[in-house]
Amino acid sequence: MQLIQKLYMTSTISVRLSMDGAWAPAFRQRVGIRQGCSLSPALFVLVLDFALRVFTDTCSQQNIPVQWLGYADDLVLISTAEVLAQQALHQLQAACAFVGLFVNVSKTECMAVDTRSEEIPKLKAMKERVLVRWDHAEYSGWLMDWSGRFSVMDNQKLTSLDLSKFVNTLPSHLLVYDDGEFTSVLVKKSGWLMDGDGDKHRFKHLGFQEFLDDSQNKFRCPACSAVFATDRALATHTKTQWCRKLEVLSVDQARQLRRTRCANEKRIGKRRATIVPVKVVDIDGNCITPVSEFKYLGTLVSNHGGSTGEIIRRIQIAASVFTHLKAIWGSTILSVALKLRLFSAVVASVLLYNSQCWVVTANDVRLLEGFYFRCLRHLTRSTRCPVQTNPVTVDKASKIDVFRVANVLVVEAILRERRLRWLGHLLRSDLQDTAHQCLLREMGSGSPWSKIVLNDLQAVGVGSFSNAERLAANRVNWRAASLARPGLHVLRL
Repeated sequence: MQLIQKLYMTSTISVRLSMDGAWAPAFRQRVGIRQGCSLSPALFVLVLDFALRVFTDTCSQQNIPVQWLGYADDLVLISTAEVLAQQALHQLQAACAFVGLFVNVSKTECMAVDTRSEEIPKLKAMKERVLVRWDHAEYSGWLMDWSGRFSVMDNQKLTSLDLSKFVNTLPSHLLVYDDGEFTSVLVKKSGWLMDGDGDKHRFKHLGFQEFLDDSQNKFRCPACSAVFATDRALATHTKTQWCRKLEVLSVDQARQLRRTRCANEKRIGKRRATIVPVKVVDIDGNCITPVSEFKYLGTLVSNHGGSTGEIIRRIQIAASVFTHLKAIWGSTILSVALKLRLFSAVVASVLLYNSQCWVVTANDVRLLEGFYFRCLRHLTRSTRCPVQTNPVTVDKASKIDVFRVANVLVVEAILRERRLRWLGHLLRSDLQDTAHQCLLREMGSGSPWSKIVLNDLQAVGVGSFSNAERLAANRVNWRAASLARPGLHVLRL
């Protein structure tokens, strides 16, 4: 201990001003730890560990239920209520301040997960065209958010609504038919709604959502009156054959147009989750910024639980890495086998980082396979086209040709192998391990990720999760079971 104290008593800091060796005058280090010293990480962890132990004990004594994750100085507090999260943050700030550490509020964010606001703010209320099936007939009208009811009707009409059927919750929407009739409804899943009489009806989405407050509909098409989120989307829309008024479209055409537009928005990652306006204030009165997603340990975490945003982000990062090495991929000296090994180590590892935890959809797999195919097509071109008369000619090779030369499996098989490898690692861990307990809870919850894992187990012939628990105890047998199918080579990661 005295040796470390003496080491810091004589510690000085100097800043290099230029590459030719010019240094600024040295000064005494009075706070923090020595940069570059091998003892620095250990000293920081010792101090932070003490602060976190004090924080955990204090929360336990004051009955503040909280869970936390920590990697170096990146901490995550998990709570079940807004008030409890704020109390836990105050205790963490107090414990850290006791040892000279401070929470950087400007870099701190809060996110609400699996919550639903009781009512959408009035300024954010929206409406859309729907078609409701009722007594073997169909009626069209406007479906509006319940919070915007006062902007379209007076109090006298609204008080005439029967809300007796809505016992445990308020109506979610106000349905106004084209003939002037109106009713309060509760929108259910899979195209069902319940009206004020308690009857359930099927309904179809015909148009796109737009704000009730027309001043917020900034990008409206002058020809067909459709509303778009950006000026770029509006400019693209005006060039298509679908720039037609909703009245001239049939029901099937309107529904198809809506599905196409929603699918395009989801594919390019524009449909972000809504930010839940939670209010958490730190011990000094500073408000923590609410977000719908944040990056933690190199992964984008969203409040809707999907992975599309992270996958698109990973594709962009991997594309940047691939572009910086274009001289290697186009080389005629290096063999395809060596290029594939470099691609696996440098590009594919970046692309599929943390992919074992992704909740992938069919569209996500198409995005990954598209990028994967374009990369392989580029680095195998010298082998497939050894004599190229015109280097400007577009390479139109099919997937069959590219994968035959590269001799690799598709991305879906690689994702399955990585998920199963990680699953076996968790199953072999101690039963009291936090990761093992989280896995058991996840598999028992019926979450989308657990369904993907069960499909993987069916695909490799393991069957149920109980069979996987028995088989994973033997590392060799589990590795053989989770391996990509025999006879098909796979790009190892």
